[in-house]
Parts: sequence; C-alpha cells; structure tokens
Amino acid sequence: MKYKKYFIKCKILIYIIISIILQLSTQTISLNQQIYQPSFINMSFIYFKITYPNQLNSVICFILGLILDTIFHYTLGIHSLSFIIINYLMINKINSFYKKNIKKQILIIILLLLIIQFIINMDELYIYNAKFITTQFYHCIIDGTILWILIYKLHIKTKKEFIKINFK
Repeated sequence: MKYKKYFIKCKILIYIIISIILQLSTQTISLNQQIYQPSFINMSFIYFKITYPNQLNSVICFILGLILDTIFHYTLGIHSLSFIIINYLMINKINSFYKKNIKKQILIIILLLLIIQFIINMDELYIYNAKFITTQFYHCIIDGTILWILIYKLHIKTKKEFIKINFK
C-alpha cells in the first residue's frame, strides 16, 4: 500500500515534468501571442487532481505553482494562488465529477481553466499594465474541449487495460 502511494507520486511528478517540457517547447516556438499554445501544465494538474485527489494537497499545489512562476517568469505566487483556488473548488466536488457526462465535464474543465487564466491576466493587467488579451481565453475553451476529450479517452483506455492486466 505504501509503495502504491509512492508510485502514484512518482507518476504525477514525471507527468508534470513532461508537461513543463512540452509547455516550454511550445512557448519557444510561438514568439507571437496569436499562435495557439496548449496549456499542458494546467491540464495535467487538473487531470491529476481529478484522478488522484488525495495525492495533490495544498502544499504540493503551492510548491508546483512557485516552480512554474520561476520557470515562466511570472509574478511569484500567481500560479500558486490559482492552483490552490482550483484545489479548494475541487475538494468537495470530486465525487460528483465522475458521475457527470462528458459535456458537463468539459464545461467544468473550461471553467477551471478560465479561473486560472483570469488570475494570471489580472496580475499582468494590474502589475505590468499590459493589455487584456482575450485570445488566451479562447485557448482555454480549446484546451477544455479538445484536450479534455483526448485525456478522457486516454484515461478510460488505460483504466480498462489496467483492469485487464491486474485481474487476469
């Protein structure tokens, strides 16, 4: 039992590192803000918060947010704040999330991604006096629909294969 928790934490850490590498690679490719940049980090965070709700507590969310702020040169604590808010919103609603159909799940994921993006945009608007970029909100809608459907299908497929391997 103890090894299973350790394995899950290692799996989460590896996937988050992969998503950071993917996010960095798409960020260096698209120097212009008009090119679509999928939010791999936010999607992986939300996926693992839904899949393993007890493994991602507030301390891990805060540390992950600080790491992301230092890597992507945001104001220190912005991602931490958004991840802790997402963590708080999902603590009580995690059991009812699985019972909803895919369309309602997509709406919930889009809402969570919009909350993260809104917090980051408000920081840039008030601290750096930057323009309010609405295209980033469209990216949240694309991430929430296309990427979530792909993650959902992958999750179902891996869960079925896990059951086949362990119960044969």
